[in-house]
Amino acid sequence: TQVLDDTEVYDVVVRVGSRDASTREALEDVTVATPNGGRVPLSLLTHVREDATPNFINRENAERRIVVQCNVAGRDLTGLVEDIRATVAANVSVPRGYWIEYGGQFESAQETTRRLAILGLLVLAAMSGILVWVLGSIRDAVLVLVNLPLALIGGVAGLVLSGGVLSVASLIGFIAVFGIAARNGILLVSHVRHLQQREGVTNFQTAVQRGSLERVAPILMTALAAGLALVPLALRGDEPGTELLTPMAIVILFGLVSSTLLNMLVVPALLLRFGERGVSRAAVVAPALLVASCASADPALDWRRTADLAAESISVESVRTPGEEAIDVRAFLADGELTRADCAAIVAGSHPRLEAAFHDIGASRAELARAGLLSNPALSVFFLFPEGGGRTDVQASIAASLSDLWRIPARETAARAELEQSVLEAARLAGELTTRALAAHDEAY
Repeated sequence: TQVLDDTEVYDVVVRVGSRDASTREALEDVTVATPNGGRVPLSLLTHVREDATPNFINRENAERRIVVQCNVAGRDLTGLVEDIRATVAANVSVPRGYWIEYGGQFESAQETTRRLAILGLLVLAAMSGILVWVLGSIRDAVLVLVNLPLALIGGVAGLVLSGGVLSVASLIGFIAVFGIAARNGILLVSHVRHLQQREGVTNFQTAVQRGSLERVAPILMTALAAGLALVPLALRGDEPGTELLTPMAIVILFGLVSSTLLNMLVVPALLLRFGERGVSRAAVVAPALLVASCASADPALDWRRTADLAAESISVESVRTPGEEAIDVRAFLADGELTRADCAAIVAGSHPRLEAAFHDIGASRAELARAGLLSNPALSVFFLFPEGGGRTDVQASIAASLSDLWRIPARETAARAELEQSVLEAARLAGELTTRALAAHDEAY
């Protein structure tokens, strides 16, 4: 205890001869000298009681604070704190005016986890928007994002095999492997679309098969380059200084293995099942997106498909499509005699009625592109001029009939049927014109 003398504070310490003399009764019988030379027992001067008090009294925000701390080994911090909470709630009755707070590394880890979760959702939303913008299709963006759960499978497996401790470093590893997995998906999906749109691969199954095989090497090189660099970190988990790096390396390494293998199996299968464009499209789309976006009206693929069909029906090597140079008929007349093959080649390479049929296909493709848009959207722009001057505000709104959204699938189906009819009509016309040309040749010769 302490004794106050004016402004001075003196510590009072009672010393006894032996351990047996430190009982409460023995301390009460200790005699204290008085100023007049007498001695009185200590029990007449003070109250003696047993009490447990901290060596230091800490204060925070003008309130007393007692810290109970421990170190964690062999299990995760979050699980331990949850067990402590449950035990304290079941066995400790907190007096009035007292409360318990759990802080330290646990509090920091909780705050960091919460912040990473929010940032992760924002990153996922940003990735989705960028993928839709770059790939030009919500369907393709979803097919790329399928790689994220594929990477999650391996990351969770690595987490379980390494002890099942979900730490901040592990969460960062998940975010890193998600980025690599999304890149692998972009490589595969974008190359399949490139084969369709730029290299003229009209058969979708062939495009998926060829695109998957051609993207095996780039995807494997990406995964191996990252994975081999992480192997030393994943194997040095017991060494000092690797407490944060090892969990992150294990999550990334296992996530790379699962996402790479499943990306080459699952994504091509999903592409074949859901990736073919032009089959159907949902009508529940925001009007602004329908107005702002414009479906492709390029009929080049339809022309190529029609030319291949017509060439097969009339037994020629190729049929000219609009934009290609017409053949010179005079070259066939140079030797003065036309063969049946020459007649078929002239029809396939320069007949004006066949070229007109190809342009009808282009018109049908344009109608199909227009069928996916709102038929009569209204754009309103307002200029707000504040009284007394100031900044002029501009407001704009897009309005459309909601019932028009539900008509879009029917219009697309009708336009697609019209397009297919135009393709078949062009192929039929090629056969009819060739038959007439061959009959004229046989009659003349």
